[in-house]
Amino acid sequence: MLAKHSLLYVLARGLPGLINFAALAVYTRLLSPEQYGQYAIVIALVGLLNMMFFEWLHLGLLRYLPAKTVSKPVFLSTVLSVFLGIVAVCAFVGLCWYGFSSGLAERHLIIPGLILLLVTGLFNLNLQLKSAQLLPMHYGRLSAGKSIFSLIVGSGLVYYGYGAEGILYALSLGMAVSIALWARNEWRGLNYELFDKALVRKLLIYGLPLSVNLAMAEIISSSDRFFLNWMHNEATTGLYAVGYDLASHVLGVLLMIINLAAYPLVVRALEQQGEQGAKHQLRQNLTLIVGISFPAATGLAILAPGITGLLIGEQFQHAAQTIVPWVALAALLAGLKSYYFDMAFQLGQNTVGQLKVLLLAVAFNLVLNYFLIPDYSAMGAIYATLCAYAIGLVLSAVKGRKYFKLPLPNMEVLKITMATIMMGLALWPFHMLADALTLVISILFGALVYLFSIILMNVTGTRSMMAQLSLSRFSHAK
Repeated sequence: MLAKHSLLYVLARGLPGLINFAALAVYTRLLSPEQYGQYAIVIALVGLLNMMFFEWLHLGLLRYLPAKTVSKPVFLSTVLSVFLGIVAVCAFVGLCWYGFSSGLAERHLIIPGLILLLVTGLFNLNLQLKSAQLLPMHYGRLSAGKSIFSLIVGSGLVYYGYGAEGILYALSLGMAVSIALWARNEWRGLNYELFDKALVRKLLIYGLPLSVNLAMAEIISSSDRFFLNWMHNEATTGLYAVGYDLASHVLGVLLMIINLAAYPLVVRALEQQGEQGAKHQLRQNLTLIVGISFPAATGLAILAPGITGLLIGEQFQHAAQTIVPWVALAALLAGLKSYYFDMAFQLGQNTVGQLKVLLLAVAFNLVLNYFLIPDYSAMGAIYATLCAYAIGLVLSAVKGRKYFKLPLPNMEVLKITMATIMMGLALWPFHMLADALTLVISILFGALVYLFSIILMNVTGTRSMMAQLSLSRFSHAK
């Protein structure tokens, strides 16, 4: 079940992921570091505000719609009513900010940023609705449509000189068009009279602490951009953001695919089979998370010169080559924490405990950013982020066991680690080669070495299953 859903989400997220890489390649060739820095700052701020204002609704929908505690019309009518109320408040505050900020140099980015915030909230609500209903292909249409429309319009606007502002408008338009094409039917026939106050309280109690948690995690991943912009300049922020976005996007998409498939299955197992059923599903999740993220992070770190040389504009390449290996490690730690160890707080329904862990990690991150960035610039930001994620992972693993005892890393994880090391050793001779053909050959070679190592060590019974399959085919042939 997990493998099937993961494969569907690979298809659903794979195309948007490739399009996003194309967008990075296009924008780093059309934008200056200063312009990309402006874009990165607005995207970071929109992401943080989305976590604070809308994410609790998204998470509550994902958690409780599959449980069918109330009818779907009541659930969606309630969610939509609350969402529209938040939109009204955000729009009012945003327009007031625009009206009273006549002396702000980046004032022209406030309106496109506000529009992007509101449209992103609605778009993510629709994505979570598709995920909660286990509709990965519907999810994929939304994601792919947004990416395609945004890239086409954004490339045109940037080419004609609209800079960061053009990309922001293009992102909003891409999401709006996708919703209109593939999600509008979900919201027909709803009635505000079905509004359920008890459901809102339930969503708040569950989702608000998680939303604050995600906002804290967003601070760890994006506060460095604000510090760099404050202590250095927009160009430094842009050079840093490109390398960070490349590495974190690769690991983030892979881990998100797994989580999109795995989280609803864990919730369903807990609801239908109890704690033991959930733990059985969690063991499968951990093996898949480690089995995908370990080799991906290792390959990304080793082949960074070739990957950045192929994807990123020339003026961004040197900074990205330095940053990508470190961000790959930081993204790996962040993914393990968010998509596995934090599950203990969520399944144990004690998201306040998760918040306490993140507050400590955020505090370390902000302090380290303040002291390291003035002297070490972008590398200071990387060191601060890496330390914060490491601290958060350890605290989450230790504290979370009070609420739900997750299965610990086992022999399968050790085997995957050994297979990853073998893959890394095989890739190392290619680490400074940057042409496209060599990069493709290196990736294929590394994947084959990793797959052979997995089979050799019989991870999750792979070798045994292949042997049985071969015997079955041989018997059938006879």
